[in-house]
Parts: sequence; structure tokens; C-alpha cells
Amino acid sequence: MTRNRRGRPTGCRVCPKQTDVRYWPWTLKEALAGRLTSAHGRDLLLAGWGCEPHMMNWGGAFLFALSGDGAPRLLRYYAGLSSVRWRAFRVAGGPDFLLGRAEGGAQGTSTHSIVRLIFHRGGRYSLRTLFTTASIFCAEAAGGTPAPPIRSQILRWWVVGQVGAAPSGLLATVTWGQAPKSEEAAACSKWPMPRFPVKTYQLRFRFNGRSFQPTPATARLLRNKFSPSLSLWVNPQFTR
Repeated sequence: MTRNRRGRPTGCRVCPKQTDVRYWPWTLKEALAGRLTSAHGRDLLLAGWGCEPHMMNWGGAFLFALSGDGAPRLLRYYAGLSSVRWRAFRVAGGPDFLLGRAEGGAQGTSTHSIVRLIFHRGGRYSLRTLFTTASIFCAEAAGGTPAPPIRSQILRWWVVGQVGAAPSGLLATVTWGQAPKSEEAAACSKWPMPRFPVKTYQLRFRFNGRSFQPTPATARLLRNKFSPSLSLWVNPQFTR
């Protein structure tokens, strides 16, 4: 185990046996406790980086069930579920659900996303992307056809509601802009991305007690500029 100057655990000196790579340490990025698998249970999620290849987002997470005396029991390890700054929210009569900001990218595409994660008994899960912003520069990432680059990112996002209670909605400030056609990218070799103006947009979602639903105006923006799902780039592909 590795510790910081104050003696707090920060990771492992060797890769845990559940992981795939053995040549670098596992670094703890986040520890989150809550009612993650049932309305009355106590669980602990430890997310970190290291001990996984690039295709698994460099890291993974361990989900533990906590007994009455606090002793942990490993439920499952998730290769690819690295830290995305999770925040837990309550649902009446059910387990907590998690919201997080995920980042990803490859081959000329960079993404920022807000994702929702729900665990079930035994460690099963449900994952949904609420929306994704994608900066696309390389023609390879755009499907191989030369196209003007796109710049887009999440500036800020926040959940509306009281602490410890179910939220009423979600708001996000995002940007989007497309370069003039004269800036078409034919290959991935013209770095850096050319400068061009972007506009700011507000995305609004209402929480109906079980899920977040976009307002009509936000739904139009999702269809035209911000994808509701770019799973190739942002969704962790849990393998165990």
C-alpha cells in the first residue's frame, strides 16, 4: 500500500490480482460510500488509475459491501471504470445513483460527457450517457471525409435540488463551434487545432423521480450539436 505524507492510503505498490497489467502501481483517485446497491445497504466504491491498458481507460474500480462492523466484502471489480468525479444522489425507496463527468478521446476526437451510473445487487450496473460534447479535429475521427473541425466542451454543470434529497433537475453550460469550410482537416497532422469562435449554450434536464429528461429545447440541441450517446469514446466497457 502507498500512503501520502499524512499517512492516508493513496493506492497499491503492486497491481491487484483482478487487474490486467502488472508493471505500474494502482493510484486511488476516489473513495465514495453510500447506498449504492440497495436502499438499506452500505457500500464503498474505490476508483483509481493504473494497472489497465489504454483501451480500458487506464484504470478501474472496486465495489465493496460493508457489514455492520464496517468490514468490506468485495462484490466486483470493473476494468475501465476509472474515476470520473462521481457524485451520489438519493432516490426514494431505492439505491443511490451516481452522476459524473467523464473525459475520453482518441484519433483526433476529444469528448466531455455527463454520465449516470446505477449499481444493482451483486454488482450489476446500468450506465447511461446524458449528453456528450465532442471536439473533432482529425478527418479519421470524422469518418474519413475531410470536414471542418468542431470545438465543444462542458464549461460547468450542476444539479438542482437539496443536499441529501432527490434532485429536481440538471443544468449545464456548454460550448460548440465549427470552423469555416476553408479549415477542413484532411489528416491528423495539422496540429494544433485552428482557432475559431464558439457559442455558449445552456442544457436543461428535469428529473422525474427515476431519470433525467431533456427539455424540448435541449432535445433539439442534442439532435443537432450534442450527442446523447458517444459510447465509443466515453462509456467505460466494464469487463468483470
